[in-house]
Amino acid sequence: METPAKTWKAEYAKSARSRCKKCRKSILYERFRLGKVKPAPQFDGLITVTFSALSFSNFLHALTAQISSM
Repeated sequence: METPAKTWKAEYAKSARSRCKKCRKSILYERFRLGKVKPAPQFDGLITVTFSALSFSNFLHALTAQISSM
């Protein structure tokens, strides 16, 4: 199985077809998005799982709060 050279991508959406994997909302054309590159379960290759900037920011905020409470 192929290992990605870069595990994260930050880019502007090239179309309005992608959806955030956290909130399931559509990521509009030319909106900033973040993607996690990982091996594809269905075929031999890589896929990018995309997240909207807002969902990713909320995730990081919650994670930071959880870590600081330890």
